[in-house]
Amino acid sequence: NNPSFEQWGDITKCDTNLAPDSWENYTIWGIAPDEANLDICPSTIPSYTTDGHTYVRCFATSGGSEGMYQVVYGFTPGEKYHIAFNYAGSNLYGGTGDIQWLLFFDDMVVDQTPVYSSMVNEWRGHNYNFIATKTNIKIGFRIELKTLKIGSGGIDNIVLDQFTGIEEYFITLPKKDFIKYNLLGQEIPIR
Repeated sequence: NNPSFEQWGDITKCDTNLAPDSWENYTIWGIAPDEANLDICPSTIPSYTTDGHTYVRCFATSGGSEGMYQVVYGFTPGEKYHIAFNYAGSNLYGGTGDIQWLLFFDDMVVDQTPVYSSMVNEWRGHNYNFIATKTNIKIGFRIELKTLKIGSGGIDNIVLDQFTGIEEYFITLPKKDFIKYNLLGQEIPIR
């Protein structure tokens, strides 16, 4: 529910400092994820969202970081599933350190994005494939600081679907840019 974060708090405010609607707070330091509504927020990194007008901005320090989670029901044990999302840096508030997004299943880290700078302005895609072992999974996302004292990053357009057996995925980004990924989430140049 609410994978591109368009339903969130008060649409007349730039920043609602609570977990997005249909999500729970997964913060271990700080208050909660920040709503970054680009129609009214002073954010230029990133300068656009991958879907709609709003993305989630979280910050990380050496003492902890912000994130959110949902308990997702309806998995079939033994079946294959796929999660994809977009991530970027953010200058909605301070933080220029290197960061990465962590993906949690039932409070255990199962995957992470590559380390990147909080100043990265373009959205990048990330994929994770898995086999369900039970019917419900607590799926969480939290940012982690890798260098300096504070980092800041955005996440948007989280997609969860059943794996179709197709060996490669296309993730469509705004401005008609296409990036192709293999099953390991590695970028494949398109020529």
